[in-house]
Amino acid sequence: MKNILVLVVLILLVGCKKDNTLVSTQAENKGQVLLKIDKTQKPADVVSVIAYLSRNKFDTLKSVLNFVSDSSADISFNSIEVGIWHLKIDALNENAKVIYTGETDVTVVEGITTQVNLTLLPAASGYGSLYILVNWGTNNSKWIDYNLNPILYRTGTLFDAGGVIQPKIIFDDNMFKMWYANETYNGVHSIGYAVSSDGFHWYRKVDKPVLVAGANGSWDSYGVSLGAVIKDNGTYKMYYIGNPAHDGPYQIGLAFSTDGISWTKHPNPVLHADSLFEFSSIASEVLKINNKYYMYYSVSTAASKRVVCLAFSDDGIKWTRYNNNPILSVTETWEGTGAYYPSVILDQNKYFMVFQNYKESATAFGSATSTDGINWTKNSNNPIFTQNETYNHWTNYLQNPYLIHVNNEYRLYYVGYNLSSSEAKIGVIRKFN
Repeated sequence: MKNILVLVVLILLVGCKKDNTLVSTQAENKGQVLLKIDKTQKPADVVSVIAYLSRNKFDTLKSVLNFVSDSSADISFNSIEVGIWHLKIDALNENAKVIYTGETDVTVVEGITTQVNLTLLPAASGYGSLYILVNWGTNNSKWIDYNLNPILYRTGTLFDAGGVIQPKIIFDDNMFKMWYANETYNGVHSIGYAVSSDGFHWYRKVDKPVLVAGANGSWDSYGVSLGAVIKDNGTYKMYYIGNPAHDGPYQIGLAFSTDGISWTKHPNPVLHADSLFEFSSIASEVLKINNKYYMYYSVSTAASKRVVCLAFSDDGIKWTRYNNNPILSVTETWEGTGAYYPSVILDQNKYFMVFQNYKESATAFGSATSTDGINWTKNSNNPIFTQNETYNHWTNYLQNPYLIHVNNEYRLYYVGYNLSSSEAKIGVIRKFN
């Protein structure tokens, strides 16, 4: 039996000024969602299609297409508010049973015509899977906060009473895997683990930390927090931060795992803080490129500045600092005293970095690009995202950005801290290609 291919075109008609040639019949910041269905590919037993558009704090919209009585093969939703909506499409047979289904988040963006190809697959007992290909008619440089943030928060146990921070995500074995740091009220950290099929809805595979502080007298006896996680030749490698006392020194360690849950620590730190310049060292990202490891790490200097430094390794254990550190430092007013906590990806032979500021607190993210991973040029439009742009202003502070590229979108996972709840939670913002 053939699958149904649904072509979804989202058109936003924006009210324009009198000196423009285009005049909209829609209200400003509202748009139309138009679903065009190819009848030639429709399975014979499908007689109707129901489309649902839903969004937090909005009424769910519903539209029905009957292939028997309707002459058109289109479904439309008019006067849609700009933002992220959840689209669900069910195809029914003559007994009103759902036999094909599919769903995805779609973003109505000002001034953008968006095309979404959504393939509905056979539904077993009313449920099924889907494959989504998203193509964007115009490049959109705007980051949009996910409307269901936060996506991960504390469980209520003692080890994460203060919340969850420092997310690191990889896509592996057809699954999103996240490692993050649990935070207690006294600042002691441990490391947790969660998985997801879509990167938005997360499930903790274990109900306790997967990495904890070392034994009394060890270099990481006070606590451990997350630095970077990579999968290298079938083995997970976690670069973590450990300290023997509340005030440091913070140094970078390494642990190994075959399943992401059970970890074996390397006995000693792999990068020690240099007391002359690097008062503390915090790993943020590790990349392996052409059999060479690059570690991007944050440093708090003796002058109370937060900067980004770089180290290299041939085996992932013995590291050599780049001799022209730091590779990124404070140069702009919005950064305050910090341009640090980098997340770096290599995409189409170009390096992209996202970093956070520190201006009394962490309130914004900036970006930079590089052709070699060493010399960086900051985005002239920095900052790229601030706490004022979070959905419903759910957080007061932003920190710990982590960037990944998923199909046709970039996702920036981050930590938000809300003063009213005194809790750190993890959210995500998105930017589409």
